[in-house]
Amino acid sequence: TTDSGDHWQPLDDELSSKTIYTIAFHPSNPEIIYCGGHQTGVLKSENGGKSWQTLPNELIGKSIRKICFSSHNPS
Repeated sequence: TTDSGDHWQPLDDELSSKTIYTIAFHPSNPEIIYCGGHQTGVLKSENGGKSWQTLPNELIGKSIRKICFSSHNPS
C-alpha cells in the first residue's frame, strides 16, 4: 500500500497465496516487516515487502494471529 492501507496490491506472488492474519512494521525501519497467518509461521521482509523469508523456528506450520515489537528492544 502507498496510501495508508486504502488500496493494496501484491508485491510477492508467494505471499499473495497465503492467508495473512497479522502484520507488524518495525518501529524505526519501515523496510522491516513481519507477518503471520494460517499455518505460515512467521515471515519477514527486509525490503518493504518486495520479498519474504520464512523464519526457521518452531512456529513453522502454526497459525500466527498477532505480532508485536518490544518497546524496550524492537530487534
